[in-house]
Amino acid sequence: MNVYRISRLRWIDRREGSGVPGRWNYRYSKVLYTSSSISLALLEILVHIQPDQIPDDYHWIKGEIPDQLPIDTVGGLPEDTAGYGTMWVNSARRAILAVPSVIVPEKNYLLNPAHEDFRSIRWLAPQKLVIDPRLTGIKPSLTLAAPLPETSAVQGA
Repeated sequence: MNVYRISRLRWIDRREGSGVPGRWNYRYSKVLYTSSSISLALLEILVHIQPDQIPDDYHWIKGEIPDQLPIDTVGGLPEDTAGYGTMWVNSARRAILAVPSVIVPEKNYLLNPAHEDFRSIRWLAPQKLVIDPRLTGIKPSLTLAAPLPETSAVQGA
């Protein structure tokens, strides 16, 4: 199974979890948020920020999870998702927890970097994320390498 993570370039290779609180963890509970696709990972970011806040140094990275690794799964949304995720991390039961996205009916995956099975996840090289401006509403600047040639009027026949 593959998982995807989007991050600023300076943090893309950090895989220990920040401990910053999120939907599925309280403060100081270190988890790594990943998604089942690059598009879902991007949606999970876009719903939290304004278009003019999107940094230009986003990168994405793919993690390859061995098929034999067991995965815990959350069926629905618990009342206290941060409490649930924090208890899951602290239990050290598994390295991976499948959780539902609240945006679309797809899966996100919480990874527990402190779990011994986490080391078996293979991470590929980070790739620059190019976001289509139609998603952000921000028009790209147009830079021309050379001036456009003059056009001549078409003569009628």
